[in-house]
Amino acid sequence: MRKKLLSVFIFSMIFISLVNAGIVVNVPDNVNSFEEYKQSVLEANSDTGFLAIATSNYWGICDQTCANLIFQGDCDPCYNGGVASLRTWHPDSMNNLDIWTSANNYCNDWLKPYNYYNQQAFCTVPSVECSGAGSPLPGDRKCDRNDVLECSNSGVWEYQFDCDYDCNNGKCIDEQCYSHDEKKCSGASVYWYDSCGDRQEEYERCESDEVCEGDSCVRICSEEFIGEKLCSGNTIVQQYQLSDCSTEIRTVEECESGCENSVCTIPQCSSCPDPTAWSQCADESMFRTNYKCSESSNYECVAFTENEACECGTSEQCNYNEVCDESVCVEVECGDGEIADSHECVKVFPTSMIIWISVGAVAFIFVIIIISLMVRLKGGRNRNGKNKKRF
Repeated sequence: MRKKLLSVFIFSMIFISLVNAGIVVNVPDNVNSFEEYKQSVLEANSDTGFLAIATSNYWGICDQTCANLIFQGDCDPCYNGGVASLRTWHPDSMNNLDIWTSANNYCNDWLKPYNYYNQQAFCTVPSVECSGAGSPLPGDRKCDRNDVLECSNSGVWEYQFDCDYDCNNGKCIDEQCYSHDEKKCSGASVYWYDSCGDRQEEYERCESDEVCEGDSCVRICSEEFIGEKLCSGNTIVQQYQLSDCSTEIRTVEECESGCENSVCTIPQCSSCPDPTAWSQCADESMFRTNYKCSESSNYECVAFTENEACECGTSEQCNYNEVCDESVCVEVECGDGEIADSHECVKVFPTSMIIWISVGAVAFIFVIIIISLMVRLKGGRNRNGKNKKRF
C-alpha cells in the first residue's frame, strides 16, 4: 500500500511539472526590476494594427498554496482563453528579480519565505500580428526603436536585447567606421584611429627628447633663463625658455638710475675736497672739516665736522723725545748711535771716539807748545851770538 501511494505521489509531481512547463522569464541584464520588464513587454506588443487592439494583452496573476499544489496542480494566471507566457513564480507580488522557475521549484525550496506563492505571466490571445499564415512566425524578430523583439510560440513579442547604435529589420546595425578619422598619441608615437576608436598605423614616432601629447610629438625643455641679459630702457631683460621650448622675454631687474652694458648704472660722486688738518688737541679732543658723498646726499659732496679723541694734535704737544702718532704721544724709537731730540732722532759719536779725539787734541796742543818753546830757545841763541861779534 505504501509503495502504491509513493508511486502515485511521484507520478503526480511529474504530471504537475509537465503542466507547469512553459516559457520561463529570461529578464535582460539591463533591466533593473521585473516591473520594468513587464512594462517593456507591454509596450513591445502594443502594435497599431486592428487585430492587435482586439487581443487585449495583459499580465495575469493567480494565488496558490504549496499544500494544494500536489492535488490541484498549479493555478492559471490567464483567463478568457489567454495564452500564458513569460511565467514566473514568487511568494508575493513581483517587484524584484528574485524569481523561481516553477511552482515545484518554489515549494521544494527549503528557504522559501512563505508556504504560498503566486504565478505571474503575460497573457495574450494569438493574433495574426505574431502568428498564423502570412504573419510573423515564432522566432521572427522586429525592431522597436533600438530594442530587438522576437515572436514567441504563444504569439507574443518578447524583448530580447537593445542595440548599441541602431536596429533595422530585427537586427542591430554596427556603427560605420571611417578610416583615418583622427590622430592620437599611444605610448611614444602618434597613430591614426578610425571613427570607431580602433588604432591603425603609426603616423609619427617621437624622438628621445620629445613626448607625445594630444596628437603630436612635443619637445620637452627645462624652464630657465637663456641667452645674455640686455638693457631695455631702464630695465634689464632676458629670454626665458618654457617647458614646450618656446621662449619669451622676461624682466630681470628694474634700474632706478638707468641701464648700461646689461647692468644697472650706479650714480657716481664727484671728487670731494681733502679733509682739513686736525685742530690742536684740546681737552683730549680735536676736530677737522671732512666731506662725504652718497645716495643720501644725492651723490653730492657735503661738508661735516669730524671729531676724534686725542692726546695730541701735533708732535709739539708731546715731550721732546715723543712724536704725535694717530693723536697719541709715543716715544721716538732711535737706532744705535742716535738719540731723541726735538721729537726726532739725531746722530751721536761713540765715547771711545770722543776720548781718542780728546787725546789727539791734547797731543796736538802739546806738540804745538813744544815747537813754540824750541823756536823761542833757538831765537835766543842767535841774538846772543850777534852781540858778541859786535863787541
